[in-house]
Amino acid sequence: GNPTPVGGSARSVLAAPAIDAKIEIVWPHDRQGREAPVATAPLVNVEVYLFERGTLNPVACNFSNKVTLRWSRNEHAGRPGAFLYPAHDLPDYPGPGSAPGERIMRTVDGKTFPVWVFNDVPTLVGEGYLSTVATYFFVEVEGADARSNVWVHASDPRTILPSGYPPTRGVSDSVPSVIDALITVVWPHDLQGKLLPVAEAPLVNVGVDLAEHPAVAGRAGWRSVGAHLEQPVQLLRSLNDGYLEVIKPADQVVTQTLHASDVTYSWPRWEFNDVDVSAAQNPMNKYYFAVRVDGVATHTTIWSHGADPRTFFPQRDVPACGCGV
Repeated sequence: GNPTPVGGSARSVLAAPAIDAKIEIVWPHDRQGREAPVATAPLVNVEVYLFERGTLNPVACNFSNKVTLRWSRNEHAGRPGAFLYPAHDLPDYPGPGSAPGERIMRTVDGKTFPVWVFNDVPTLVGEGYLSTVATYFFVEVEGADARSNVWVHASDPRTILPSGYPPTRGVSDSVPSVIDALITVVWPHDLQGKLLPVAEAPLVNVGVDLAEHPAVAGRAGWRSVGAHLEQPVQLLRSLNDGYLEVIKPADQVVTQTLHASDVTYSWPRWEFNDVDVSAAQNPMNKYYFAVRVDGVATHTTIWSHGADPRTFFPQRDVPACGCGV
């Protein structure tokens, strides 16, 4: 079925438990299971804890909801023609964009609780792939109102998108049942709207292109969602290892136009203006952005914003108690 949109369900469900999903560790290794550098490790193991919302109390020992690790990628970070791949499984794409977790029991400091492990997740680095791939992990929990943190795995974790792709398949006349949300630009500026370096800017403007699923770079191209979309488009933001949460709906929809090879492309872009990123003026802090369309299954890209947006989370959380029976 369709995934729960990142950062929580599209509709409020009274019976849905409120869950905090925390990626605690991403461990890079080779195909023999030996630890390897980030730039060359073809695989990672990922471990996720689930807590009751706003606490360090683990979910029940027998919590049975499906837990899915999803990831988006920036395949050619810093190179012309870079493309951000949304967090979903794409046809003819080397390696999936999601994996179901295996629940195991762990005991730490005498407290027993469930954790979800995802082994041998492909990174698309080493073994002939580029070392410039950046992978952005987050978690979805089926049947739950789940918040997730974001973990960036990359040698160069910055999100750099020097040139996007126009919607070569045109603009849709209807609202798709599944939407791919492509964060296309994050523009740092001061209070007067003047462009500033990331480490100095208190605000950013965020531009998002919405695509009919699946959005694929290259030959297949993508089709834009039309500006007539009535469902609210929400921007989500997290700080460091905090959880993605909705901060605001789009302020406006503007028309983008690109002239290329005697062809003119026009499509709508959803813009979020004057988003607070003041904490990133400290290079120890980093923000992550995602997008959700209310009421529509949404596959999002992730954008990292910070002078040094690597994920530093050297110590795992210790649950406040055991999971009980």
